[in-house]
Amino acid sequence: MRRDLFLHFLNRDTREVFGLYTTLSNDAHAGLLRRALNAAIMLCEDRCVAPPGFVVEDQIAFLLAENQGAFLREGLIQLPMRESSLAEFAEKKRIGYQPMRDRYSGLFSDTRIGFLGDNATGIIRRKTHITEGILRDWSTGAEAGKKIWKPVKNLLKPAGIDLVAKIPLILDQRGTAVTWAAIQPELPSAASAAKVELRNTLQHIYFKQYCDEFRLCALTGIPYIQHDFDIPCDARAYNFRRLGAFLEIFDLRDILFDAPADLLVALRRRPGFIAFMDAFVALSSTCKTETDLKFFSGQARAAVRFGWPKNRRPSVWQGPLASADEVVASDDWRKNILTGKGGDPKLLGVEMEAGGVCAAARKFNVPVSMLRVISDQADPSKADDNWRKLGMATLADLLKSIGIAHVLEAIG
Repeated sequence: MRRDLFLHFLNRDTREVFGLYTTLSNDAHAGLLRRALNAAIMLCEDRCVAPPGFVVEDQIAFLLAENQGAFLREGLIQLPMRESSLAEFAEKKRIGYQPMRDRYSGLFSDTRIGFLGDNATGIIRRKTHITEGILRDWSTGAEAGKKIWKPVKNLLKPAGIDLVAKIPLILDQRGTAVTWAAIQPELPSAASAAKVELRNTLQHIYFKQYCDEFRLCALTGIPYIQHDFDIPCDARAYNFRRLGAFLEIFDLRDILFDAPADLLVALRRRPGFIAFMDAFVALSSTCKTETDLKFFSGQARAAVRFGWPKNRRPSVWQGPLASADEVVASDDWRKNILTGKGGDPKLLGVEMEAGGVCAAARKFNVPVSMLRVISDQADPSKADDNWRKLGMATLADLLKSIGIAHVLEAIG
């Protein structure tokens, strides 16, 4: 079973932290968001989760929600809230965000709230009191020695941390939403050195409450999103970059990352696509490196593309081969190789063409390796020429998929 995902990258503050508004054009920013959202939709078990504010606060995120509205209508994006209706949600938010209305103008847009009302079928009940959690963890986290506070404690003295710890409570007593935009103007001058670390801490406290209640993890490996605020994640399986590398092996990366929502919704209804995503998560979880992932994905692609029978799928081996000056098509020869009697060390196979090259390389003390397709078992089945053609096509496809540079690196 796969995991459900928290769409932390849709949050406006997340993208501000990592400079997306200043680094990217609006089109590039929107394109990145779309690709990350599509990746999350493909990878999640049942749903992706984002607070309603993530969708309506920001123009870029809202336009994405409009363009990919099928995700909302299908319930693949679910919006948790404690309020009993979107109207109540909007009314409450507009009170707390009034001092920051220009920044969060989307919360004051009846059009945007109405869009959610018309399209979001996945509004779910949230039990956690987010503001209470922020007040609690912000005021006691540093004293309790929580990991996320360590960078702040390295920069601020205890007296400065004590002053900072009181700010959210002051804001809450005023009726102001506890956001970074409200906290930052209240920071004492002594805390200015830790602004980045304090903002990251607030993001962690905010996001982790959703992850804990709904058992979510974050999508990692998104360009420009340099870290995930120490919220739950699986950097191997739920990784944007890795998924892209996997899909590229099958010539699907751009097609699916840029796909309209309707297409992905339709694909998620097909058992074959679910099995495909399950296979990616299982494979990526076991691969330590992206190169390993590409390598084994390339093998799988070749097996499927070229019609290898299930009892004779291609695999990759590294070891010694013998070079002979005669064609080997003998059961006795084959048995000797398989039992280790063909020489020391045990041979993986026999070939004819590379012996001269290897002999010359040894004479001049030049290291040499070779890539060979073992297309038969050195038995009478060698007469079937189709195996050689199939093996050559498979190796060529594998090299195309993972690149010769990676092969040379792997064999040293």
